Amino acid sequence: MEAEKHLCSGCGIQIPPSAINFKTRRAHCEFCGQDILFPKKSSTASPNAIHALNEATKFFLQKNFDSAKSEAETVVSMVANNVPALYIIAYYNAFVAPVKKRDALDHLFNEVLPEAELEIEEEELFKDLVLKTILHTCDYHEQIISKIVEYDDPKEAADFVEQFSPYVITKRTNTEWFTKEVADKYRQLTRTADIPKTWYALLLSISKNPQSPLLTGEFYLKTKTANYYANYVLPIGEILENISNAELKNKFLPVYKKTRAEYEQKMNG
Repeated sequence: MEAEKHLCSGCGIQIPPSAINFKTRRAHCEFCGQDILFPKKSSTASPNAIHALNEATKFFLQKNFDSAKSEAETVVSMVANNVPALYIIAYYNAFVAPVKKRDALDHLFNEVLPEAELEIEEEELFKDLVLKTILHTCDYHEQIISKIVEYDDPKEAADFVEQFSPYVITKRTNTEWFTKEVADKYRQLTRTADIPKTWYALLLSISKNPQSPLLTGEFYLKTKTANYYANYVLPIGEILENISNAELKNKFLPVYKKTRAEYEQKMNG
């Protein structure tokens, strides 16, 4: 992507590579002030690499993990940082191999994915693999959401989030997953796209998360109650406040305010 010419979609001026974040395909034009999201590029890999990746994905989804790993290793020998191929190999090592090791998954999600420049086909395969193995990708919720919201077009990001996040949110047994980074990404996406299933899951989790004082009745634990309010209840409200669709905002916000009022009453009672 660095070798191409990148023009501002607002004024047509060429944007220097130093002004572009190639991990997210985003830039700010200093001339006209427009924020730019450059289109994703199609695969430049060899036909052999593309064939091997498709075969690896097919075998993986059929749960023929040995063949999937073999094909994925062929891909990586030709395209070193191919994310879906690396995921297939890491998944095999973590959950299928005779001696199971989780390190490769941690490395992929913590080190490789944040820096990756995903081509169109590569990204779509990766998202499909994440959804097909959602029981195991839940633990990397922050890394996945951060990448998709930053990298994808809002509508495409919303389509993925609506399939991924509601399940993840409802399965959480604590609130440690809801970091400031995660809250920021949901708020960012909420400004530009509708994710009603995700908003509903967040709203419901205020009272249904196993750590919620509304569920446990442990409002007498003052510090825990205050932290849950500050770090979970209020940030979810900030996400819902950013809903741009007036009809949906009028649907979700009153319910949130009622839940928050109930929480505040019990917290201060």
